[in-house]
Amino acid sequence: MTILHAFANPHTASGRRTGRRARAAVASVVLAVLLGSVVLATPASAQDGPSNFVRGGPNLTLVLANCERSADTAMALELARHSRNAAAACLSSDGVPEELADLIAQYQPDHVMVVGGEAAVPASVMDELILKVRSAYRWTIVQHFHGATRVETAAAAARTVLDKPHRVGPDTVTFVMADGWNEADVSTASEFAATLDDAAVLYFSPATAANGWSDAVSSLIADYRPARIVFAGLPDEAGIAAEAAIGAVLDAIESHASVERVALAADAPSPAPDTAPLTADAGATFEAISRGERTRPEAVEAGEGPPFLALTQASGTQGVGSTLFT
Repeated sequence: MTILHAFANPHTASGRRTGRRARAAVASVVLAVLLGSVVLATPASAQDGPSNFVRGGPNLTLVLANCERSADTAMALELARHSRNAAAACLSSDGVPEELADLIAQYQPDHVMVVGGEAAVPASVMDELILKVRSAYRWTIVQHFHGATRVETAAAAARTVLDKPHRVGPDTVTFVMADGWNEADVSTASEFAATLDDAAVLYFSPATAANGWSDAVSSLIADYRPARIVFAGLPDEAGIAAEAAIGAVLDAIESHASVERVALAADAPSPAPDTAPLTADAGATFEAISRGERTRPEAVEAGEGPPFLALTQASGTQGVGSTLFT
């Protein structure tokens, strides 16, 4: 539709009438456009593009990780658990699985978080993912958590899991520490953190434990000044070295945070989460959110998870305390 501009002499009566009629006509067109009864024509190039300037339904968050890596998967599940209208699904180091591509096309998430460095999520996979995400909804925000190792990746994710330090306040947060290369300890840490409010999982490397904590973890502890630091799993040489290093970090900031250790009371190690149905579960979650039935996963109630055993001293092997976290 073309709008013709009327030119008239404003100093004559007929010119003033013509001007008023022109302004009234323009106002009528604008009102019709706003009411949806008139659609302004757009260039052919714009018509050929995807019509996804505005998406319908609730804002959705999709958290992705290469599910072959348990440490990254645990981080993705934790991010999804602490985010509104969120679900986690699996990427592959070879590309975007067809099932995931269908999920993105159907639900058009407006926020996508990806956990994992180059080894887990190569640049080519990120490029393919961004293309599919933006084809579904061009304004989607893609956030990538990755560091030099999974230690730095987990520290970056923890800042998103938790509220800002000045809002959460000192002596409130619990950091649950695990050997990021030990699947059983990673799973135990994730299970235990899920039972707590204001908790985040951090990793340490057994290869560098004796040399102290990375700057990313040390700065996180300094910023949040946690009330508790809980190590997951039974102590070994690397774990004891990590506990000693964390003591030095706490001394440096003059913190009196409690340092503890927790392990599963059962003999069997905590099983890794079953990631096979994760993408299908994400679709069911998004469907429920779209119907207004849920916004966050249900909190873990006392007694629902595995029983945990607290050791009396974090860095000792003097035995097991009597406190059971269930």
